[in-house]
Amino acid sequence: MRRNPQRVLIAAFAALLQFSPVAAQAVFRGEVHLEATAEASRFGGLSAIEMSEEGTTALVLSDRGMLFDLSLTRAAGAITDVTVCCGARITWDGGVHLSTAQRDSEGLAILPSGEIVISFEGQGFARLAVHRRDGVQTRTFPEVPGVAVLPPNGAFEGVAADARGRLYTLPEAMPGQGPIPLLRLDRGRWSLFAQLPRSSGWSPVALDFDDRGRLYLLERRVVVPFGLSSRLTRFDVAPAGLSGAEVLLHSRTGRHGNLEGLSIWRDGQGQLVATMVSDDNFLAMLNTTLVEYSLPD
Repeated sequence: MRRNPQRVLIAAFAALLQFSPVAAQAVFRGEVHLEATAEASRFGGLSAIEMSEEGTTALVLSDRGMLFDLSLTRAAGAITDVTVCCGARITWDGGVHLSTAQRDSEGLAILPSGEIVISFEGQGFARLAVHRRDGVQTRTFPEVPGVAVLPPNGAFEGVAADARGRLYTLPEAMPGQGPIPLLRLDRGRWSLFAQLPRSSGWSPVALDFDDRGRLYLLERRVVVPFGLSSRLTRFDVAPAGLSGAEVLLHSRTGRHGNLEGLSIWRDGQGQLVATMVSDDNFLAMLNTTLVEYSLPD
């Protein structure tokens, strides 16, 4: 029987991806699928997550302008069950739900005050704003410099707040092939804090800080037709910028879904944990999952 050379090549490449090594520093803890309940309509498209300190509750953000609360059950540290509830629409300060073009909500951060910051994509609507836990907007921030040149689907995927409440964000994509700018909002003014080298095929999708002030960057890469790969990098933060880049996780292609959200927290035993959430793009063929890895200190 004559073999199709293209199929042979694809099969060989798939086998190579399946057994390619991954970074050994992060240790897999578990993965669980999420399903909506009757109380959580419009569930899906999750793009961000903030885990509670004890790891039993979480706040997740949909890229269609919705917030959801999660209640997690654990055994020996691993998630055994998740309940999704209490969907809240993201609204303007008057309580009006955002229009479709305005509600591409992508990043989530919690300020020391307990308020939440949401970052948005969308042509003409890319921005950052403060919202209450019920989704109502309370105030906005100055426009991010350079926002007008960002691609329609390449604006502010990730946002993080440090211990002093300063915000950090970066676009998913930039015109041309230059570095990705990491921007910081401090005392009402945006500045260029650092520039991250652009890696071929990789896109930044989430940011978060740990309790020691280190910054984590989650990136994804699409390998058609085999799936996605995820990479988690940790940086030391100094007044002059970032240093000490350390790749903690580099998953093989197809190992997980479309991981877009990231939360760094510490469990009751003092173990540093990365919880990530996948975006199902509201497609029946994809799943919404929580993925967890233990991280070295």
